[in-house]
Amino acid sequence: MIDKYTVIWDLLNKASKNDVVVINSIAVIERFPEIEIFFQLNKNPNVFLYAHETQYVFDRIKFSNTLAFERIKKALKRLKVLCVSQLQLSYFKKHFKINSARLVYNCLDDIFFVGTKKKVEKIQSKILMVGSLQKRKGVTFFSKIADECKARGLDYSFYWVGDCSMNMKQSLEFKELYFSKNVHWLGSLEKEQLKEEFLSSEMFLLSSIDDPFPLSVGEALTLKTKAICYKDTGYAEVLKKVTGCGVFDNYNVDDAVKVIFNCAKKELDYDAVKKHCVNKIRPDRFSDYFFRTV
Repeated sequence: MIDKYTVIWDLLNKASKNDVVVINSIAVIERFPEIEIFFQLNKNPNVFLYAHETQYVFDRIKFSNTLAFERIKKALKRLKVLCVSQLQLSYFKKHFKINSARLVYNCLDDIFFVGTKKKVEKIQSKILMVGSLQKRKGVTFFSKIADECKARGLDYSFYWVGDCSMNMKQSLEFKELYFSKNVHWLGSLEKEQLKEEFLSSEMFLLSSIDDPFPLSVGEALTLKTKAICYKDTGYAEVLKKVTGCGVFDNYNVDDAVKVIFNCAKKELDYDAVKKHCVNKIRPDRFSDYFFRTV
């Protein structure tokens, strides 16, 4: 049996032996109240929080676990905060008054920059989403978009790659999700198979209502797949600058379908993709961003 303080002592041990310590996600602070001990005893000044969350997650914690929310607010004052997108950076500055937060983009795995084992052709009108099966990622929203396209007689096929834990599947949130028969639910895939799904898709539709800077959008763009997202997600700042991609301003089915229709009529400007996205998220760029910040 693991003692509940093991995580904290492990953090303290790493903090004492390493020049830099990174706490990856506020989930660590949310789930482990004992981390307060770490904050009190830690002597290493270079402890960073690499945040992957914005308003949706913070609102959930605020209303479901007030003690955890207060603990997070205290931690944000103590830690050096790293953000994954300009949108998230602005959020932290506005809502938590953290003017010292710094931008460190999420970067991709090497596999998305090398060739595939087999030739994969684009399938016109294939629309892909990649993400865990949860409300924030837009399972119901994606399903309703697929249903609307079917009802309008539009020749689009919808695919979702991703799964979730057994605990999640037993939750009320999961049971309230709507899974359309007009979506091909593929479950989890190995990276090579996932890469083939990106390559064979005409468009990637990020259906999330909140997503600071999801790797999946960068993966799609790198593999020359058009991308679409909601304006309050981190990649909107990129997609607005790329012809062939699109951003919908209102989180509703009609607006999303309009953007899909418009993007289908345009060619992807890959030079703009390279300028505004790929060159920022190459695997070798992460260390540049991070150590420049440190």
